[in-house]
Parts: sequence; C-alpha cells; structure tokens
Amino acid sequence: MEGADLADSRERGVLGIVFALEIETRGLRSVMSHSQPIHSPMYGQSAWRLGGAKIVIEIAGMGERQARQASNRLIDQGATWVACAGFATALDDMAHVGDVVIADSVASIDSPDSALTCSRSLIAAIPPSGKFGYSVWRSDFVSTDSMILKASKKHEIYAQTHAAALDMESSAVGEVCAQRGIPFVAIKGISDTADQNIPEEIQAFSQVSGWLGLTGLMLKNPQIWPDVWKLRKNSLKASDNLGDILGMMLLRLFA
Repeated sequence: MEGADLADSRERGVLGIVFALEIETRGLRSVMSHSQPIHSPMYGQSAWRLGGAKIVIEIAGMGERQARQASNRLIDQGATWVACAGFATALDDMAHVGDVVIADSVASIDSPDSALTCSRSLIAAIPPSGKFGYSVWRSDFVSTDSMILKASKKHEIYAQTHAAALDMESSAVGEVCAQRGIPFVAIKGISDTADQNIPEEIQAFSQVSGWLGLTGLMLKNPQIWPDVWKLRKNSLKASDNLGDILGMMLLRLFA
C-alpha cells in the first residue's frame, strides 16, 4: 500500500525527516549550514528554509515506538512528506560501508507480507548512483525493534527477505504515513556490513549520551575500544554520504 503521492503541482510544503541518533544528522547538518535556519521550539528538532519549503528534522531515538511518535509529531506540525533517514545494517554482501540505500518498500520482520511501498515521486528526486565514490542502491528494507549484531543472523534475515538493508525505524514511520495519507521514503547510509560482527556491549553505548557516560563505559569495557572506534569511523562516513544524497534530493525537490 502507498500513501498519497507527491502533488503534480510541485507545491512547496514541509518535509519532515526522522532520525534515530544525533550522529546520523551530521552530514545533512553540514549540507544545510548554508540554508536559512528556523527556530523550532520542539526539543530534538531543527529546521531550515529552502526554496520556499521548510525542512524539519527530529532526533527520535532508536526503535519503533520513538519513530512512530516522531512521525506523528512532524505530521501534526504540518509535514506534507516524511523521510526516515539514518543508518542501516547491510544484509546483502555486496553493500559496503558508506553506501546509501533507498527503499522501494519497507516491512517489519514480524510481518514481512505487509510491506509498505515508498513514494515513487520522492524516490525519483533522489540522484541515481554515479561518480560519488560509493554506491546508491534501490532495494527493499526490513525493520526490527532490536539491534542485530551477529553476521550469522544478518545472513539468516537476508535469506528470508532478500532485503539489502535492515534498520529499526523505517517500517514504523511508513505505517504512520500510510495511515495518515502522507508520502514517505526511507533513505539510509550503511554503517556496518553483512559479514561484520558487533560486540553486544555496543548496545549499551547506543543508549548513552555525553562524554562522561561514554568514558565510563569504555573504562569498564576497554577490550571493545577497537570495535567502537571502527563503528564510529564507519558511522561518520555513512552520515556524510547520506547527507550528500539527502542534500541533492532536497535541491531537486525545492530549488
């Protein structure tokens, strides 16, 4: 099923973008630094004016419940289109760190037969893969409400779904948009590959903000420092590439 599609009149509107984590927004914030900022009274939101349209991002936190809440808030505030952006885990062995994947459809791993189709008009505004130094994919997404850390589990999910990427939010955002008749798209940067095992302690890091908390966890778990450093490096690359693609999409929509 698909929500209302992008109007042929190309009327200016409000694009809401749901992120889970602050680090995921780094690339887009850099791209939007030359646009006019707009004050947003809502905690966790930032907004800019671009070509007569309004771009609003919200850092929702990880998971389906937070993603649903953020999507409803953005739509209540006037979002006429919604994107779910951030990081994804690669399920396809051909996907590399820093690649950007655009969803044709999204489905929850608990109900894979209830896939939600992304807006074709919004997808059309995303530049195709070219000479970026990384690949821009089109594929299906699958979402789960828990972190998948083991390569063996990633391979198992890929065998079941054939989706190229897995995240924790896109199906929830898609459900809200379908219910409320809002065009939706999911765009994710690959932060870890299908064959990469991630230590279980990483889950604790994802729940901590601030250097004090992070330092405390590192002191308790010094053995995972190389894995944390690698994941952060990969995450920054994924965020920067994602920001480039989102920026080009916004220019195509609103410039």
